[in-house]
Amino acid sequence: MLMEHTDLEIIRMLKQDSRLTNKEIGEKVHMSGQAVGNRINHLIERGDVSQITIKKGYEDTQYIGVFLNGSFYSQIESLVMEYDEIEEFQKVSARARYILKSHFDKDGLKEFIQLLSKYSRYTVEVVI
Repeated sequence: MLMEHTDLEIIRMLKQDSRLTNKEIGEKVHMSGQAVGNRINHLIERGDVSQITIKKGYEDTQYIGVFLNGSFYSQIESLVMEYDEIEEFQKVSARARYILKSHFDKDGLKEFIQLLSKYSRYTVEVVI
């Protein structure tokens, strides 16, 4: 389903500054704050917005490609949900089955990779 221009604009503004109030957004898109709140709730209900992320000021960022060793979908998904350091978890149509964006420190990354390696092969790209 295609999103309306206004919905895309609301999402863009929230990505830039998630602290904006519905009223502030409404002033920019020429809607009332209540109407913006209704739009946001509708986007969540439709699945266009599936998570709200709070940036915690992590120093490290990694992109982890996950290549499954068999049918361990549920184990991987359960493992990922245990870690607050994982900001994004996407199923993709590439050589990797999943792509994760994470913010582990060195020890946390080592721990996560050890558990992940029970179910999959992986690549880790560190943002410098």
